[in-house]
Amino acid sequence: MRTSSITPLIDEAGERLTVALTGPFDFNVHRRFKQVITETKARFFVVDLTGIDYIDSAGLGMILQLKEHATTRGGKLSVIALTGGPVRHVLELAHFDQLVEIVEPEK
Repeated sequence: MRTSSITPLIDEAGERLTVALTGPFDFNVHRRFKQVITETKARFFVVDLTGIDYIDSAGLGMILQLKEHATTRGGKLSVIALTGGPVRHVLELAHFDQLVEIVEPEK
């Protein structure tokens, strides 16, 4: 079984939190994901999914929870996912492209 990791990066102003994930984005990371999100005062969030190749319904649910969390703080959520990749495909099948901003990684 592959392990997952979460790397939180906060900007200097404390307004934007980027959460970079590796390994599968599934229920096994739920507790750590929630901890990272609730421990910050950030309003704007970026979830970087370029380091994963698998996302299940729990991962999708965590994205929805983070969107709601950002909205209640007057902020916004963006998701980074590679066009044509398996994770982007799942996000598009689930119509997440209509719920959150999905962007390409910066080059």
